[in-house]
Amino acid sequence: MLSVECNRDASNSRAFYYRGQCYNLMGDFQRALYDFSVAIKISKEKKESEETIALNYNYAGVQHYELGQLDEALKHYDLAVSYDASKGYFWYNRGLVKSRLDKVEDAVVDYKKAIELLSEADYLY
Repeated sequence: MLSVECNRDASNSRAFYYRGQCYNLMGDFQRALYDFSVAIKISKEKKESEETIALNYNYAGVQHYELGQLDEALKHYDLAVSYDASKGYFWYNRGLVKSRLDKVEDAVVDYKKAIELLSEADYLY
């Protein structure tokens, strides 16, 4: 159904976002990355909320991380945080990549920010 919607309305960023989520859950990170990249482009063109753009950047970062493309993942997490610095899991993801890139001190800063922003409910899922 999502593919039908993506083909029917190529300007529907949410359809690409949700299809990207499905591909991510199936472990097809390359296809997921494509869909999140399209969602980013559409979201920016349509001037959607910064929160939406940040979410798309975050999930594109997740795909790069899963594909072992750590430098690209970091770029996307940096962009996610630049659009919406209020999400603790954006900071956590960025810290995770920094720690894998041996930028330990920078990772600790991001982890501390993540802890500050994440609520107890965020830990329960």
